[in-house]
Amino acid sequence: MASQPPEPATIKGLQSSKQVALLDAIDNLRELNKRHEDYNIDPQLIVCGDQSSGKSSVLEGLTSLSFPTKEGTCTTFATEVALRRGTDVRITCSISPGEKRSQAQIQEISKFHKFFTQLEDVNITALIEEAKSHMIFGASSNTSSFFDDVLKIKYVGPDVPPLTIVDLPGLIQSAIKGRENDVEQVHNLVKRYMDNPKSIILAVVSAQNDLNNQAVFKMVQRADREGQRSLGIITKPDLLNAGSETEATVVRLANNEIMRLDLGWHVVRNRGWKEEELSLEERNQKEREFFASSIWKALPECNVGIDSLRTKLSELLLRHVCKELPAITGAIRDAIVATNSRLARLGEGRETPREQRSYLTDSAAKFQLLTHSALIGHYDGDAFFTSTSVQDQRARRLRTQIQSLNRAFAHIMYHKGHAWNIANDLPTSANLGSPALQSQALQQYDAQFDDPEQITRAELLKRIKEYLEESDCSGIPTLVNPGVVTRVFRDQSQQWEFIAECHLERVFEAAQKYIYAALSSLMDEQTFQMLRMEWVDQRLEERRIALEAKLKELLVPYQKLSPFVYDPTFSLQIHQMRAERYTDNASTAAHRAFRFGSNNSSGPSLLTQSPDDDTYAEVLDHSQTYYKKALTVFIDNVAVLAVENCLIADLAEIFSPKTVSEMNEDLLRLIASESDEIRAERIKTEKTLARLKEGKRELERAQVFDTLTGK
Repeated sequence: MASQPPEPATIKGLQSSKQVALLDAIDNLRELNKRHEDYNIDPQLIVCGDQSSGKSSVLEGLTSLSFPTKEGTCTTFATEVALRRGTDVRITCSISPGEKRSQAQIQEISKFHKFFTQLEDVNITALIEEAKSHMIFGASSNTSSFFDDVLKIKYVGPDVPPLTIVDLPGLIQSAIKGRENDVEQVHNLVKRYMDNPKSIILAVVSAQNDLNNQAVFKMVQRADREGQRSLGIITKPDLLNAGSETEATVVRLANNEIMRLDLGWHVVRNRGWKEEELSLEERNQKEREFFASSIWKALPECNVGIDSLRTKLSELLLRHVCKELPAITGAIRDAIVATNSRLARLGEGRETPREQRSYLTDSAAKFQLLTHSALIGHYDGDAFFTSTSVQDQRARRLRTQIQSLNRAFAHIMYHKGHAWNIANDLPTSANLGSPALQSQALQQYDAQFDDPEQITRAELLKRIKEYLEESDCSGIPTLVNPGVVTRVFRDQSQQWEFIAECHLERVFEAAQKYIYAALSSLMDEQTFQMLRMEWVDQRLEERRIALEAKLKELLVPYQKLSPFVYDPTFSLQIHQMRAERYTDNASTAAHRAFRFGSNNSSGPSLLTQSPDDDTYAEVLDHSQTYYKKALTVFIDNVAVLAVENCLIADLAEIFSPKTVSEMNEDLLRLIASESDEIRAERIKTEKTLARLKEGKRELERAQVFDTLTGK
């Protein structure tokens, strides 16, 4: 018989209080992770197999706990068994709620707690049924009969090896009538555990059944294609006919010749139904006698029997945990940072006005720093600008948002701010290039506003003719009537107010979203909401009113006053347009000198020309030239005098340390006093942080011990 290979020094050393402390730390950290999801604690041994494969008998032999072994019995949830060495027997049972449980369900499930000091008092079957009754709480009749909750059993006692294993429900080949979904549900539950690349799979197969007919075999092949993290456990070898071909095949399987697994195969003899009254020691003695006889004695001693399996699994788990220690320790460091941030966000207790003022003052100072960075466009200095989704990042990067909206506003004013386009005329809009065309803000603006009306030059000149006829006044006729120029301009610019109003509303919403995001990142939800309602929204409303008033003021010159132009290039542009118009006229009659008192019928009359004569054209030239000049001024004024001056300037002063210092105690209490929920959350977070730090210390001790022992 082959001898058992020697244990490495590190494993020998850690199979003591150090190993117990290490595995306890891993278990505690895994439990914390289920509640907070700040890190991953993956190393675990999972036991899976087909229903009636003898899985429960294996667990009974490993743990000394009497798992239900009745044929057809199936648990509907995972059971985590933690074995720890200690001087006195202590057995505790509880339920770890699944991630999808509501708070009410968690409270109900948490009521399940059992404690025993005698192994004989533990009835696993009754415990499983009682745990299931708690898990059913809150579940509707049409929900799954399988649960994500985990029954946790911790057994501390003498001569108990350090070991943590997770028992999964037995795989069902066919369901009874009315429970057809059970097959898929249990397969999905087992698959979720198997698919974890850091789970060690303990696949239990019955020697009585063909390997290819057992569901666990197929699931192992899919989850662990290379066979690197699976250990096969063969049960019921004593039920095979001695000397049969089937027995020889099972022996070959145990020797890793049929389905090769890196962790190999192990064979155990289950306690038969006629042996239920035997003690565990009597059971183990019968198993030793069985493997010492016939064909089975050729197998290495380390690969047969429950005792060697218990030792093998303890070592396997330890090696697996030690391999993952650096990654786990790094994840715990990250979790500690995240928990510290959560605790910092909750702040110190806020019972007195002084504590409340101090909390708001600190938050205000941080808000001002964030807002300063947001307004100058420096986003690299704080995780606030980078640690969220792309959409949230866009809302938090305020300067980028303002610039994008202002560019979209300018573009849309050039392209859609005028009431009509003159067909075949020179374009009145600027080409801002493809980057602007691709911006999200521009796409939204473009979809919101209608295109200008298309009109021919002749139609527009006819409209100007009608305006002139309606505005005819006494005195010497002039070539250009300023009143008509004003009327044409106002018709052309009638969309300005609507577009500008929509733009300012979008800019205001962008600033508001930024402020809400910044403040909510600095304080708990209740304080943020109270601060918003009692202080911030009022100041934002003041700025909204100032924006609206400024826009009305900026529109006055274009809606109520006659056009004023002091730009020296205005007259130059009018002369250029006039020269181009005369040059394009095929007739030279327009260039003939007009002689006062002469009767030159061949010369054109300034007052009797067609709708396209100089008078109407001069009105059109003046209104178009003034429109272009005014448009640029208006766009800049909206962006600078309205957006920047009335809204963005001193935005950080909406919530500053100075404003906090001026709050009276009643307002302070209303905004900054914390609720019972916040106090409870702080206590809970502090406990979590303490457990994380203790777990980190245990992991670091284990790593130091590995180094000293030369692992």
